[in-house]
Amino acid sequence: MKTLATTLFCVFSLSIGTSPAEAEDAAAPTLSLATDPDAPRPSITLGVDPLAYVFGSYGVHVEVAVHRFASLSVTPSYIRVEAGRGFSLEGGARFWPFGRGLEWLFVGATAAFRRESAQSTTHAIVLGAEVGWQVVWRGIAIAAAGGIDRNIVIGGDAVTSARVRFLLGYSFM
Repeated sequence: MKTLATTLFCVFSLSIGTSPAEAEDAAAPTLSLATDPDAPRPSITLGVDPLAYVFGSYGVHVEVAVHRFASLSVTPSYIRVEAGRGFSLEGGARFWPFGRGLEWLFVGATAAFRRESAQSTTHAIVLGAEVGWQVVWRGIAIAAAGGIDRNIVIGGDAVTSARVRFLLGYSFM
């Protein structure tokens, strides 16, 4: 009788346990720890806008991630306009909602000072907003953005225009 009770107890115990097929489907535990460093993210991007060259603006875009969700940029440019040659200095801030450094979706605001030519007294302030996407592949950065600019000529009229950017550059981790 004791042997029958032991056998029944063993069979009952095995029947309520997990079958070997179910045990294989269980997810493996993660090997990462909370103290592990994050994966490297792009933190500095240097680039040029080939579309701007077509329209007479020759500049270099420099962007630095101040946080994984935010970056600051500066773009000094030499410009050709109807009045001659001049320069532009643009500063910007971008918000990266996915928190991947200088990669993926971004929303930004810019402000620029533009002087139309060395002999001209025409100056303009340009305020802009843009939404875009940047991809970094093995350090090569490709970005496209679109938005709106408000060109305010000091002592003159203000004009609103579309903003289109295309960036080719290199990102450093």
